Amino acid sequence: MSEFKEIKTQEEFEARMKERLEQKERSVSKKYEGYKSPEELAQIEEEYKTKASKQFEGYKSPDEVEALKKEYEGKIAKYESDSVKTRIASELGLPSSIASRLKGANEDEIRKDAETFVGFFQKEPPLATGEPTVVNDEQAKDIAYKNLVKNLDKGE
Repeated sequence: MSEFKEIKTQEEFEARMKERLEQKERSVSKKYEGYKSPEELAQIEEEYKTKASKQFEGYKSPDEVEALKKEYEGKIAKYESDSVKTRIASELGLPSSIASRLKGANEDEIRKDAETFVGFFQKEPPLATGEPTVVNDEQAKDIAYKNLVKNLDKGE
């Protein structure tokens, strides 16, 4: 080792400190020689952000995806409901045009609503040829009198 030298002036102190600091700086810079500076890292980060934004440019945002998901779920629920309505209408013999008018939140409610329509659309067996349609007693009397008058004119 070198011999101890006493420092007597401020200039001597600053010269030795400068020497020590330069030595320490050289050792630190040698230790971190392969690393990037903060400025270089900021530039690299900015480049990655621009690449990422360009790469995902065509994709939808999470909010847009959620809105589409809700829209499609609504459509699916409507299709399922329409399918149930159509199936129940065909089971009960209702016209297909009535299927869209059925209401209800679930299959039981829809079936109950469809059963109220069944009475309106039940078909009665066809009448014999020439047989008049009779709805009530008044109409039956009118039809009987008309037939009597027709037969009088013929001479029967």
